[in-house]
Amino acid sequence: MDPAHEPGFRGRRRGLTKRCDDRPVISPRASVTLLAACAVALGGCGSGVDMTAQNESTRAMLADNVSRAEEAAEAEPTSPEAQRSLAHNYLAASPPQLQLAEQAWERYIALEPRRVDRDTAELMLHAYGPGGLDDPAKAAALRRLLDR
Repeated sequence: MDPAHEPGFRGRRRGLTKRCDDRPVISPRASVTLLAACAVALGGCGSGVDMTAQNESTRAMLADNVSRAEEAAEAEPTSPEAQRSLAHNYLAASPPQLQLAEQAWERYIALEPRRVDRDTAELMLHAYGPGGLDDPAKAAALRRLLDR
């Protein structure tokens, strides 16, 4: 009989180490090899996940959200919530539609909502920053509004 199959075997066989209680344990070398194989299989190199299709699906969903928000804002031009939703969806679009978001945001603020939506305000604050609309004066005014 092969000694590796006997109870209490403490030797090595194909990267496995047997404990005296007969439970196999993966050796350090085998575990590194297994980790490397998993990283290659799951990490983008030959992962089989089509990122382009996922990105296109996400863009289509975001575009659909923008269309619905535009319809709602057009149907209810005096609704602060419709204007807020429109600004938020323009900012979430891929790529973000910053000028349209700014216009919707300004309409939203002009309608004097009872309570300014902080999530959308934070997104607009980033949109007013460098790399976006680059409007420090509007960013400062929005910060003052949020700090009230």
